Amino acid sequence: MADDVKSGIARMYDEMSSTYNEVVPFHTYFGERLVAAVGVGEGDHVLDVATGQGACLIPAAGAVGATGWVVGIDLSREMLDVLNRSITGSGLDHVRTELMDAEALRFADRSFDVVSCGFAVFFFPDRARALGELVRVLRAGGTVAFSTFANDSLGYPWFGEVVAPFLPDDGIPPDAARRFLHVDPDEFHRQLQRAGCEEPVSQIVDARFHFVSADEHWAWLMSNGHRNTIERIDASQIEPFKDALGERLEQHRDEQGYEFDRPVRFTIARRAA
Repeated sequence: MADDVKSGIARMYDEMSSTYNEVVPFHTYFGERLVAAVGVGEGDHVLDVATGQGACLIPAAGAVGATGWVVGIDLSREMLDVLNRSITGSGLDHVRTELMDAEALRFADRSFDVVSCGFAVFFFPDRARALGELVRVLRAGGTVAFSTFANDSLGYPWFGEVVAPFLPDDGIPPDAARRFLHVDPDEFHRQLQRAGCEEPVSQIVDARFHFVSADEHWAWLMSNGHRNTIERIDASQIEPFKDALGERLEQHRDEQGYEFDRPVRFTIARRAA
């Protein structure tokens, strides 16, 4: 079952790789801020888990300089291909990527000063095992940093409410995505402590983005995990669904288009000495 989940996640990101993070680049925005929050510095050795297209990896590469190095791993080969094209010719000779499972890292113990993981911890079928692996490859006193969705939602929190009437009766609850994305900070802190970390701390980081039109919002939905939900809707219901989305979207209209507030939780912990 766990292997099926991982294969499905890899396939989803393979399919989204050509448009991922292009419409609203909040992955880039929060990747840069997570790297800054964890304090990546000159000469550090950094592992970026679920690196995607390098939202954390690229700023980490800049922070470590030529005396450090950064490795990015992901389950999606297509996402890594896009990232590798960005790296090629960029002068980032101290960066490499590998197709790898976070639950089975192929690195020696205590290989890294920092491990980052942006918007992915909820994807791990066996979170305890994955956290154990992330902590295992950290040196004593090294730090691990995660970003998760503070409101349990990838997009507008009302998306599930709007899409529910258009979904088939296939046994999947309308709020399945929010349940999946939910990470309880207190329980997460306890999991990190059981994995060998101390002093876990979480903080909320807010940002505001805009969609210039309803069409841009739709393009964004189809470039991320919302696509899986939308593809469950019968083709005859797509236009009525888009109309319902448009009506709800009007609540967020301002002079720049449609306001999109994005609360994110950063969780940072240190490996016990």
